[in-house]
Amino acid sequence: MVVEKRTVLSENSGEDEMYGFKQYLRKSELELREGTFEENPLYIIWNKEQYMIKALLRHNQNISEITFSLIEY
Repeated sequence: MVVEKRTVLSENSGEDEMYGFKQYLRKSELELREGTFEENPLYIIWNKEQYMIKALLRHNQNISEITFSLIEY
């Protein structure tokens, strides 16, 4: 799935000066559409027989999260 539109619903930040910890939070709403591999998809889902593989790809941050699961019929 490729991000078609991103709407930021809220943004917050916090800081703990004693420990030097900073936190930034952003709540977003995404509109997704089917796309191609060349469009740097955000989410990929593969279904093969009783298996499902989901990949969440954050290209700009170089982060991937892959989930494997069994599909029960």
